[in-house]
Amino acid sequence: MKENNLKNLDSSLSYLSGFPSKVIRYYLDLKIAIENIYWTLKSGGKLAIIVGDSTVEGKKIPTTIMTKRFCEEVGFKFEKLIFNPLLGVRNRAIRGESIIICTKP
Repeated sequence: MKENNLKNLDSSLSYLSGFPSKVIRYYLDLKIAIENIYWTLKSGGKLAIIVGDSTVEGKKIPTTIMTKRFCEEVGFKFEKLIFNPLLGVRNRAIRGESIIICTKP
């Protein structure tokens, strides 16, 4: 996707406009992947995604919240969020990881 296309985001994705362009591209790819998983998963099937929030260009990136949002937007039912802190490592971009579990109705 070209940089100038990022400035013209679909109004349904306008909530992405405040993020750095590389994060927007990541989120758009993530949403497409979640949509593809939804359409290939059988009804009653489970989805588990492991993600970690990070900092890009000095801005905290809420990947856990955004991933949950994308799952719900495509039709998954949110079931559970499990947070696992990464202990013993300093100065890491990712402080912990979250497991998001959803079900296809």
